[in-house]
Amino acid sequence: MSVIIFVRHGKSEKNVEGLLNSEPEGPALVKEGIEKAKQTAKELRKLKISKVYCSPMLRARQTAEIVCKELKLKPIIDERLADRDLGKMNNKSTMDGEWKFYVDLDEMEVESLKSMQARVISFMESVSKLNEIVVAVSHDGPIKSAITYALDINPLLESGLKPTYATINVIVTKPYGVLAISYPILTGELIKKINSHMGKR
Repeated sequence: MSVIIFVRHGKSEKNVEGLLNSEPEGPALVKEGIEKAKQTAKELRKLKISKVYCSPMLRARQTAEIVCKELKLKPIIDERLADRDLGKMNNKSTMDGEWKFYVDLDEMEVESLKSMQARVISFMESVSKLNEIVVAVSHDGPIKSAITYALDINPLLESGLKPTYATINVIVTKPYGVLAISYPILTGELIKKINSHMGKR
């Protein structure tokens, strides 16, 4: 059993513009995104974290580098944490997050929810064997997939869940459960719960 601290990347240039993006080398974090990532990184020092995994996409790598600098670790790139492949929707308007209800996803060559969740589950299953507390820097879609899986919610029926930028989402594995969604800080109560799951008192 492991505890996975999913952290969404800090706010990026395309987030500010309200555009979808799944390009590996863009966009970069904006100043606000960098500062929020630094705050979250300092919070993560409150836990004994063994590893920091991250999506290969630039905004996630930049966020992971900020976290790793604080924790004195090196980021581990994991393709399974990449954002949803948006196909022809890349650089299109987010439409307030409701675009997926009005677009023919197959026609626009957007990665299916099933595919995205399968790779996130694969990541969680492999990390679960470590019996450690790890950080995974990823994106809105993959983190939602992880949370809905841990809560046994059909991701097709979920529309309101949206992890905010550079915040803390805590999932325990084997059995799966969710301890926190979009927490800006690690409260004493949350730290106690995490350590309890790891067998620490």
